[in-house]
Amino acid sequence: MAKHAKGAIQVKERHSRSDPAVGVSAWGPLREPVFRALWIASVASNIGSWMQDVGESWLMISLTRSPILVALVETAGSLPVFLLALPAGALADVIDRRRLLLITQNAPELRAAFIRTGVFILCGSALLALLPLQAREALGLGSFGYGVLLGCIGAGAVAGAAFLPKARRKVSNNLLVVGASVLFASMIAVLAYADVPVLAGAAMILSGVAWITVMSSFNTAAQTAAPAWVRARALAIYLLVFMGGLAVGSAAWGAVAARVGVTNALTYAALCVIAGLAASFRYKLVGDEDLRLTPSANWPEPVVVVEPRPEQGPELVLIEYRIDPEQTRGFRHAMRDLRRIRRRDGAVRRGLFRDPAESGRFVETFVVESWAEHLRQHARATESDREIEERAQAFHIGGRQPTVTHLISQSVPR
Repeated sequence: MAKHAKGAIQVKERHSRSDPAVGVSAWGPLREPVFRALWIASVASNIGSWMQDVGESWLMISLTRSPILVALVETAGSLPVFLLALPAGALADVIDRRRLLLITQNAPELRAAFIRTGVFILCGSALLALLPLQAREALGLGSFGYGVLLGCIGAGAVAGAAFLPKARRKVSNNLLVVGASVLFASMIAVLAYADVPVLAGAAMILSGVAWITVMSSFNTAAQTAAPAWVRARALAIYLLVFMGGLAVGSAAWGAVAARVGVTNALTYAALCVIAGLAASFRYKLVGDEDLRLTPSANWPEPVVVVEPRPEQGPELVLIEYRIDPEQTRGFRHAMRDLRRIRRRDGAVRRGLFRDPAESGRFVETFVVESWAEHLRQHARATESDREIEERAQAFHIGGRQPTVTHLISQSVPR
């Protein structure tokens, strides 16, 4: 599961649960030539990666019985992806790193996916890191037996992928992850005390089912919560969290096993996976039905007499509202949600001001870095954003739409 993210990233089709065609076949996407080509290439690449994984892990356990050194093999395999994930995403989305931080900080659904992924993988990485030691010392298996155990995980993942479309139509993403996490923790505990290879193999099959369920759900949540214009960068961060957690977690569980033994370390890991479910109460995952991130194209093009150059800026945008004074409290709450959208879509500063000389007059302001950046904001507005904007504009009583003014910064000669 470490090489090539081992199921961490997948291509996701967007459908509504009400669509009767959804989930008829898990192999439906293979009818698309581009997807089929990518899928075949990924399968071929991962076969080689798994072969390498078995060989390097078993070579290390043949050289040393140190749990931390064996676990560091998994860490070493995760580090390259961890180090290159963010630069790869930067090439896919034309935005800077600071903008990404603004997006992450102002997108709670996306932040929830990252946090839940990190918590799970830090705990669950013990299975992969300590499996070679358990296979040799507790089960008395050789390299072939260890390979079979890894094959059981893969078989379980394939089986799990087959039933996932139907499960997602009936169960929410959040509940699906909770159930699969409990199953995964249970199978780690079974592995910890199994002394019969058949029992360990059965546990690995079920752990594969749980693994693909959890990771595909996290991946779905990350893709669903990210607007199209920043999705590649969001997935780079998701991969960064996944591989970073796998690298750090593997090393940490190796250190724990060196001190308390492999069986106890696996037991503690199972308990940590269960304890990590506490995050599900605060950080809930979203699904396709929860957000509408298709472009809305509801922002009209700015009316200008002299077209600014794309690089000119910063630009100050003023939006004037006329509000019934008795509705001020509700208006301010509606603008709170709008503030998050402005910052996510590129505003470096944003504020709401009340005119003390005229009752009910409010002016929203936000600053973007350039004229080109503001034009990109027009393309970034989503259907969910439009609904939030309409809730705020519903308080406007001026008869027409709120007045929008664009001001471009000008240099003052010395």
